[in-house]
Amino acid sequence: MHGFRVTVRRDSKSISRKANTMCLCDFLANPDNHPTFTAFLEHKFGYGRWNAPFWFIGMEEGGGKTCAEVLTRIQQWRLNARLNWNELNDLHSFWHRAFHPLPLEDCQTWRRHRALVCAVTGQEIEFARWGKKRRGEVCLVEINPLPSPNLREWHYPFVPVQDEAMNARLANRDELLANQGLGDSRAEVLRQRLEENVTGIRCVVFYGRSEPYLQYFNTVVAGLIPHGLAQIGQTAFRGGLINVNGLSIPVIFAPHPRNGWWNKAIGEVAAWINNNQQQQNA
Repeated sequence: MHGFRVTVRRDSKSISRKANTMCLCDFLANPDNHPTFTAFLEHKFGYGRWNAPFWFIGMEEGGGKTCAEVLTRIQQWRLNARLNWNELNDLHSFWHRAFHPLPLEDCQTWRRHRALVCAVTGQEIEFARWGKKRRGEVCLVEINPLPSPNLREWHYPFVPVQDEAMNARLANRDELLANQGLGDSRAEVLRQRLEENVTGIRCVVFYGRSEPYLQYFNTVVAGLIPHGLAQIGQTAFRGGLINVNGLSIPVIFAPHPRNGWWNKAIGEVAAWINNNQQQQNA
């Protein structure tokens, strides 16, 4: 096996994976599990609700340092889906069962997302409501559902699957997203959900500027921004207005929240969002 370091933790110490501990390798070695894995790739988009006022669309989930962790996410999603494949999950229940017991506040990406929402609304949004499927303020989605620690790492070619098609699909990000068509198909679903829920959306934020993801961000809003994007003040953020079904809503292309620009730009970006909404609603 190559790529993943397969360990589990017990009493804060790493120990080797025992034979009776299933991980993604074992899961995909059984062809009967391939439909579940494919459904996860096609239907697991993120957390919150589609008609939330604030959308944050990212590149891919973080984490996934071990194949056991990835399998935990897939199994938790399948458990949540039950008879129907869930596109969005409740973040709180999913986080504590599929990620780890640490508080949501420990995630820098969501902390900075939350800071922007608070700045726009002028209200303190509790993390207890962050990513909730009912009455939550946000829709948190990704182009790629497979987690990786960062964009320099792609652990999935390790999988010892006796299935050439599956091996090819997991060879690298480009193979999964482009040649297998996953990126375009997921971007099209996001575009459909945007059109279906536009009346409840206050702002859409795409974050991250790395290829191949930037092209899929552009696919979601292709032809919907008649006046294009412009720099927001002195920040590294670009903004414009999406026209959907006769309605206009602000859209932003931003650096990843780990970028220091977020702390510097939140006030200016929040003011830009509110100013454009005031023009729209006038």
